Amino acid sequence: AVISWLLAGTVCLLSSFSYMELSARLPTKGSCYVFSYHALGELAGIVGAVCLTLEYGISGSGIARSWSAKLADGIGIHPFVCYNGAEWGKGCDGDDDYYLDPIAAGITLLCTAVVAGGMDMGKLVVNAFTVAKISLVAFMTVGGFSCW
Repeated sequence: AVISWLLAGTVCLLSSFSYMELSARLPTKGSCYVFSYHALGELAGIVGAVCLTLEYGISGSGIARSWSAKLADGIGIHPFVCYNGAEWGKGCDGDDDYYLDPIAAGITLLCTAVVAGGMDMGKLVVNAFTVAKISLVAFMTVGGFSCW
């Protein structure tokens, strides 16, 4: 596991170096599709944008499904629709992919609305999560010292 972490860290470092070099040569705002567009043309820029959009969509859906499963386990209700005809827990559970997940769809739509809301909405959400994280760390620190 240590070797894989070191290898992944090295790859991330090399990727950051390449972005640093590209941003020094092309001082424009953007991501891989902007650099691809300027270096290789419009088709490469479109392919890069499509690949990046698919990457964000797939990773976001996986995270939404994970959050949905944790929320459903926490409240004890599984509002999932099994499309293989089985009932939840009997031939259809979280380990199989035989269900539609309306909670994950709602989480995805909520995140999409935040992004579509623009920078002001995004800053508000990020600041709210930051305050929540700092409050949690402070609570755990005080709780830890009080039980010590």
